This record gives sequence, structure tokens and C-alpha cells, in this order.
Amino acid sequence: MEKRKIIRLGNSSYVLTLPNDWILKNKIKKGDKVILKQIEKKKIIIEPNKTYKIKRKGIITFEKPLKLFIKKLISLYFKNYNIIIIKGENLTKELNKIKTYLNKMSTLQIYEYNDNKIVLKDIINFEELKIEDLIRRINKNVINIFNELTKKELDYDLINEIDSNINNLTYLAYKYVNNKLFNSYDKNFIVNSINYWRIIFSLENIGDILKRVSRYIKTEREEEMPELNFLFNRTKNYFENISSVLNGEMNKKFLNYYLDEKQSLLKEIEDSKLRHKNQLNLFLVITQLLKDIIGRLEMVIVSLIDLE
Repeated sequence: MEKRKIIRLGNSSYVLTLPNDWILKNKIKKGDKVILKQIEKKKIIIEPNKTYKIKRKGIITFEKPLKLFIKKLISLYFKNYNIIIIKGENLTKELNKIKTYLNKMSTLQIYEYNDNKIVLKDIINFEELKIEDLIRRINKNVINIFNELTKKELDYDLINEIDSNINNLTYLAYKYVNNKLFNSYDKNFIVNSINYWRIIFSLENIGDILKRVSRYIKTEREEEMPELNFLFNRTKNYFENISSVLNGEMNKKFLNYYLDEKQSLLKEIEDSKLRHKNQLNLFLVITQLLKDIIGRLEMVIVSLIDLE
């Protein structure tokens, strides 16, 4: 820690000198501007007006089983390596398989490749992103799956596409949180990062559950759908009322609604089983999945309260 003296300039201004090493490192010249960010009542951060992307290079060896290799690749992606080099043999033959998994890591692009090396570059610009916007986009896609489930003809391919969008946004949101924790001095974000993480995780899980529901009802008889549609719409309305808090400030009505509506919804789900003895197995599976969604929302609610 280094102390520096404040100098009075004129009647209303004060001047602080900056360390020469910091000036040189950030390539600041006479006349350049710096950014002052007040992060707490008594703390201000000084940043250069232009940002320099620190290049971090990660190297990974291609190996089988492929699932383990992909997990290692995802780890490098979340850790925000700008350049990822995959080394191995006969990589050209494996390129299509690797591309399939790269779909989830949407900001990674193949820069060059040959039999012994694949170079991936990350094109992300964190300055253009906000975690709140990413969460809202994930939430909107979850609602889109709810909407598809209640249509007369189920478009399973479209649901798969929406689920893929959720996965891409989820990976990007995790990456954003990791980057912010690594580079940020924003105490509020650091404290709230666990809440963002839990909300992202829960929303992605709910999307997965809804995709599983769509598999069960894909070939279901039309006469069984009205009751299912009713339950889907009720669960969707409950979900939307909870997640709508992501678009605004917390209010007292939110907690009252949650406490009252949760028990009412669970009772309706239980009652629906009694009316469908002919299709009891189907209803047992689907209603349990709907209960799982309500359970995942518990974590969202706790996190929203913490973010208040």
C-alpha cells in the first residue's frame, strides 16, 4: 500500500498524482482521461479510459473418453482463457465431434486447425454484457418452453432449439460471473455473485425439466391434454409471477403471493391425479416434474430476497 498526498488546486479542486509504473503499464499519455468509479461511500476506483484485454492462453490435450475432455474444455472456457489450444493426433477427423460441443460455448470460434492442433479464440466483449440482461433472456426462453407445451401440436424440435438457447446463455452467464469475480472491485457484485449463480443454475434446471415433460407428452392422446394444459398454465403463471421480480424491485406482495400460491398449486397438482386413473402413470411422472420446478423456484426466491 502506498500513500499519496492530496494537493489543493484553485478554490474548489484537489489533485492526486498517480504512480508512474501504473501510467506506463496502462499506456496512458498526457491528455488521456481516466474513469473514477465510486464503489462504496468511502472508496473510489481509478481505471484507464481504454481497456486492454489480457491475453490468457490455455493448452489442453485431446483425449478419450470425449466427455472428460469436453469437461476440461468447458473449465477453460469458464475461466475466460482468450486462446485455447487443443493438441493431439488426427484432430481433423475429430473436428466435427468437437464442433458439436462448441455450440454451448457460443463465444469460442475456431481460428485455425490441422491434424496436430486446433486453435480456439474467444470473441466475447464483457463490456457489452450485463448479468441481469443474461438472466432475463434465460428466463424468457424458459417461458417460451412453457408456451410451447400448451399448444395443440407440440413442436419438439423448437423446444430443443429453445433449450439449446438456454444452455448457451447459461454458459455465457457463468463465464460472465467468473470474469467479474476475477477482475472486479465491485463489492456488491462479489457479495451477490452466489445469488446470480443460484438463479442461473435454477432457471437452466427448470428448462431441462420442461424439456423432459415435452418428451412424455409428445405422443400423448389429445383428450388427455386439457387437464395437462391447465396444470402447465398454472405452473407457468406461478413461475412468471416469481421470476417477474427479475424485472423490477422486490415488494411485500411478492412474498405473500409465494406463500399462498405455492400451497394452492401443490394441492391442485395432487387433485389432478385423482381425476386421471386411466393415465395415472403419465400424470404421476408429469406432476412430479412440475413439483420439481416448484422446488427449483425455492432457490430463485431465496436468491431474490438476498438481492433485495
